[in-house]
Amino acid sequence: MTKSVFGAASRTSIFIAIAALPLLAACGGKEKDCTPDFTAVEQQRVTLCNNRECGDVAFKDDICGFNFERSCGACKGGETCHQGICASCLSHSDCAAAHDSGWFCNDAWQCEPYEDHCDTLADCEAKGGGKCEGHRCVITHCGTGGTICDDASHEQCLSGTCMPVTPLTECTASGSTTAQPTVIRFFEHLDGPEAIYSYTASSNDPFMVSVTPAGLDYDPAIYILSRLSPPAAAVGEDALEEIVADAYPKGRSEVVLMTPEAGKNYYFVVSSDSEKSGPYKQGAFKLCLENSTTCTQTCETK
Repeated sequence: MTKSVFGAASRTSIFIAIAALPLLAACGGKEKDCTPDFTAVEQQRVTLCNNRECGDVAFKDDICGFNFERSCGACKGGETCHQGICASCLSHSDCAAAHDSGWFCNDAWQCEPYEDHCDTLADCEAKGGGKCEGHRCVITHCGTGGTICDDASHEQCLSGTCMPVTPLTECTASGSTTAQPTVIRFFEHLDGPEAIYSYTASSNDPFMVSVTPAGLDYDPAIYILSRLSPPAAAVGEDALEEIVADAYPKGRSEVVLMTPEAGKNYYFVVSSDSEKSGPYKQGAFKLCLENSTTCTQTCETK
């Protein structure tokens, strides 16, 4: 009897298992028999990849509901897919490592040089002056909380920049506007790099100041001020244009004539015209002072 009972139970279990197979097949049959429209799947991929250039997107197709994962594109070697963009950098340090410290990582995750990037001093000369330090053109700033200017180098803090103001103690001086900033610009049209000299008149005798470029590709200008700090003021009773010299082309000397006041301090500013560019705006020069009391030599002008 026991055997018969267990035998019946076994047959019943087999029957239930067999009877369930058609039911399971029926439940999954619709999904199993469905064939996705792969043209529609590709359209979905294109839509989802519209604002991406790399990486994968996951979605279900609208026909069968199957899960798909498709690529929006691959990046070139050395690039990383970041937020759907092929990025050459993720931080400024990445660019510094790949190039030098004068490069940064921009908003498009690409390495880009700073506007003041430099490799040599000549690079800074073409960008308005400064020293090439750490692959960037650096102009020392001063003022409240800033750098203290070097008295030994006769620097003064002018418009937030430490600028050398060389005392003219002899009749001639050699100088250069190369890589110098523009901080005075008393006359709007004279926007070139500047070199500044100070001079104390020993008498009321007229004097002549000339600036002669060392090379034929530099076109300097020169003007005279009674003070450098704002508001700067031109000196003498003559009209302003008569104490500014910017009449001759590149390679030629410019000359200023004026009658000083004994014991008064004056500033000779060597600059260049805004219409000039490149090597015409900066270069080496010789400054020469002539008067009847202290400097009687003849300046070599061209």
